[in-house]
Amino acid sequence: MAVGERSFKLCGGNLRAFEDTHSREYLISGAAGTGKTLANLLKILKFGQDWPGARMLILRKTRHSLTETALVTWERDVLGSGHPMITPVRERMNRHEYKFPVKNGQRSVLVTAGLDKPDKVLSSEWDLIYVPEATDLELTDWETLGAGCARWPALTISSSATATRPRRTTG
Repeated sequence: MAVGERSFKLCGGNLRAFEDTHSREYLISGAAGTGKTLANLLKILKFGQDWPGARMLILRKTRHSLTETALVTWERDVLGSGHPMITPVRERMNRHEYKFPVKNGQRSVLVTAGLDKPDKVLSSEWDLIYVPEATDLELTDWETLGAGCARWPALTISSSATATRPRRTTG
């Protein structure tokens, strides 16, 4: 599949999650390195391109933990070096949002945040929320975030997504 100028191959649950436009929430679970983060970030890119004016949020328990995890994949693998959303060059830890090019007079935005500073995200409206690591959040965190999704009138489709690696059990 092509998203923007780059081509990617997703399969299994990652492909189903990328193509799913109807589920209000979904969880992708799988081993490290299987493409869960990539599939969700590709979906964010496509969503932002297809729905001008969309407000999207990516967060973990702390904003700092995004810097060397999902945002590396976002900038390096999804956007690629020199992409307009990451130029002029700033350090990743100092970026708090990624602005999509203006389309039909509107600009989609992807905001990065952490629940360590909840004022930035609570009582705010989002079309799509992505939590790269589901185990970062407590049930009450997830419920609070879900209340902010689907309140923005720009879209008829909104969702929350997350991914995790299965926990090992010892027996």
